Amino acid sequence: MIPVFLHEATGSRGYLFDEFEAKVIQICEEHQRSRRACAFGFVLHDAQSPHIDKVLNDRQYWTALDSISGNALTVFSVFAGALRRDDEFPPEVHSNNMRKIAARSRRTIETHFGLERLHFPAILFFQVNEGDVLASRLVKLRARDTESAFNELRTLLELAAEAVRDSVGKPVRDPELAYERLDRALTSRSIFQAAQSLAKGANAIRPWIQRLFAWM
Repeated sequence: MIPVFLHEATGSRGYLFDEFEAKVIQICEEHQRSRRACAFGFVLHDAQSPHIDKVLNDRQYWTALDSISGNALTVFSVFAGALRRDDEFPPEVHSNNMRKIAARSRRTIETHFGLERLHFPAILFFQVNEGDVLASRLVKLRARDTESAFNELRTLLELAAEAVRDSVGKPVRDPELAYERLDRALTSRSIFQAAQSLAKGANAIRPWIQRLFAWM
């Protein structure tokens, strides 16, 4: 997990947003070369997703997500400042910061990934190779409370981290193969969720169908 900050000096941990926006591809390639990651993510949130903001600002949640990512994933997320937690800013300043975070995140995603229509909150999984974005996939975050949001992020990062490791747990260093494995895992998750929704819907209407046949 790597923080990106709108304001204030960050030291050796994390990036200022201007640097991140200008050099995101180079940053990711450096992480590949130094074996810090073999695939990437970007957590997208705004003022209408405070539960995501709370997860990212909680030290224990952050540590857990960072541990899950390990040397398989680099996951970026944006904060207002490095020297103060987001919830330590005055309300009006925090509100303005959240608008800036959303606007600049959208601009970065449109510039580097070509995605214009974004619905927050979400996590963008992506891969880079030879100085360009190889591929990307946007996953909508559906949880609506803090604990559920953490569990959803944890599940997604566990899935992604496992996908980009081989059968003996070693990170897959080939960018194309790593993304292929990641995309396949996310597709399987989507199919499973769709099947669950269909089953839930069928269970919901089953009593009505039984009553209908009883009346016939």
